[in-house]
Amino acid sequence: MRLLKTKSKALEFAEFAGDNIPLYAILSHTWGGDEISLQDVQHGVDAAGKAGKGYEKIIKTLAIAREHGFDYVWIDTCCIDKTSSAELSEAINSMYRWYKAAGVCYAYLADVTHSPSSSPEPPPEALEAELAKSRWFTRGWTLQELIAPDTVIFHNAAWQEIGTKRRLRSAVSRITRIPEGVLAGDNIHDQSIAQRMSWASERRTTRIEDTAYCLMGLFGINMPMLYGEGGMAFIRLQEEIMKSSDDHSIFTWGMISFARRTDQADRAATPRSHPALINRVGGFLAPSPRLFLHCGNIVPSSGRFGFHPGEITLNNKGIHLNVILKDAGTWTLDSKRVNRAVLPCEVRGLSGSTVSIYVVSASGESNSELARLGTNVPYIRIENLGSEDHERTGPQRVCFRRQRPSDTTARPLWKATEEGNDSVATLLMDHGAEGTQDLLHEALRRGHEAMVRLMLGRGLTLDDRAYINSMYVAAGNGHKEVVRLLLQHKGVLISADAVLEAAKGGPAAVFVLLRE
Repeated sequence: MRLLKTKSKALEFAEFAGDNIPLYAILSHTWGGDEISLQDVQHGVDAAGKAGKGYEKIIKTLAIAREHGFDYVWIDTCCIDKTSSAELSEAINSMYRWYKAAGVCYAYLADVTHSPSSSPEPPPEALEAELAKSRWFTRGWTLQELIAPDTVIFHNAAWQEIGTKRRLRSAVSRITRIPEGVLAGDNIHDQSIAQRMSWASERRTTRIEDTAYCLMGLFGINMPMLYGEGGMAFIRLQEEIMKSSDDHSIFTWGMISFARRTDQADRAATPRSHPALINRVGGFLAPSPRLFLHCGNIVPSSGRFGFHPGEITLNNKGIHLNVILKDAGTWTLDSKRVNRAVLPCEVRGLSGSTVSIYVVSASGESNSELARLGTNVPYIRIENLGSEDHERTGPQRVCFRRQRPSDTTARPLWKATEEGNDSVATLLMDHGAEGTQDLLHEALRRGHEAMVRLMLGRGLTLDDRAYINSMYVAAGNGHKEVVRLLLQHKGVLISADAVLEAAKGGPAAVFVLLRE
C-alpha cells in the first residue's frame, strides 16, 4: 500500500506491505479533469498542476490529516499506479478493505457550499437539500466509501467540516435509502442482496465495468478486472455472489414501485407491481443495478414455505435452484404454458407476501429447464403458501438458462435519441433497427419522452395487452408526459392524472379505466 506522508515538505510516498501498514486517513471525492497522478508526484508537479483543483485537494487533505494527528494519507488519484493493470486490479479488489481500515475518511463535496452549523443538533433542511444535489451521492465508487469507514467527516467546497456520517445519518439515509443502522455501523451482510443492490441503483460510473467493480466490497467478492467486457462485468459479479450466497433476492430485480394503503385487517403495505409482459425470453440475471431500484424491501423468507431454499449452483447448463411452480393462468408463449416461479423471498413488513417471476419451459413440455420472460417486473402476491400448498405443488429443482442480457441503452437507436440526433434515429427506425420493443419498454420505465414519441411516431404498434402493460409501466413510475403520449396514440379521451391515480390500484384498475 502506497501512502503519502503528511509531514514532508514536498509530496512524498512511503510503501508498506502485509500487516505492517500504519494508521492513515483516506480521501473520498469525485474526480475532476486536473487530478494529480502517481507519475506527476514522482516527476514533480509543475506550476500548472499546482494551480489546479486536483493538487489543492491533496494539499488540503494532507493539512487536515496532519492537524488531526495522522502521519499518512491515502488518495486514489495519486497512490495507485494506473499504468500497471496488476496494481490497479489489486487496488480495486482491496479498496473496500482499505476504506474500512482507515482511521478516518474525509469526504470532500466540491459542489456543497453550505457553511457549518454552530449547533450540534440534526442538520437544517437547507443542508440536507444541498447534500441531496451533490454529485458525490450519485457516483458508484463513493457508495463503498460512505459505508466502509467507521468515521466519515464531510467537508464542503471550502474544506469546512459540515458534519459526520453518524451525526448526519438521518439525512444521508433519506438521500441514499441506506438504513440508518448500516450508516451507524451495522453489518451490511445482514442486508439482503436486493437491498444492497438497490443502494447502487441510481449511481453511475464513468466506465461501464466499474458499475460492477465498485460493488465487489459490498458483497465480499473478489474477481479479476477485465476492462473491455462491458455489461458482462455485472453478470460476472452476480455469478460470483451466487457462489457464496443462497439469497434468492438476487433474482427479484425489476420491481416498479410500492403504494401503501391502510388495511383494516393488518394495515399491510400493498405492493404495486405487475407482469409488464413482453412476449420474449430474457436473461435470468439483471443487466444493471438500475433494475434493483425498488427492491429495497425485498428480503429472504427461508423456512416460511415449509422448505429450505437450498443452495444456488451454477454450471455450463445454467443456474440451478429450488422454486415452487404455480400456474399463471391461460397465458402461453409459443404454445408453451407460462408459470410463476415462487422464490423464497418476501416484502419486508408485508405479511403473506411472496415474490414470483414469470417463466416458460425452455425444453419442450418439461419444467426442468426454464427461461425467464423479458427484462420485466417480478410478480408480487399476497398469499399464504403454507405446508398444504407446498405439499400439493411441491418444490422443484429447476435450471434457468444463463442468457446474457444486453444493455438496451447501449444500442445505436437509444444513443441517437439521447443525443437528439433525429436524423440518425429516424434512419434506424425506418430501416428496422432491432429490439425496438425492448427499447420502448425501457423508455417507458425511465420516462424517456423523446424515445417514446419517436417510436410511436414511426409506426410502432401496440396490441391491447402491450398497450395496457405499457400504460401501467409509465403510470406506475409516475411518468405523466409519457402517459399522455400513450393516450394520444390510442385516441383515448381521459386524463393522464386519472391513469396515474388508477395505477395505484394495479394493472387491473388501469385496464378497467381504459376499457370504459
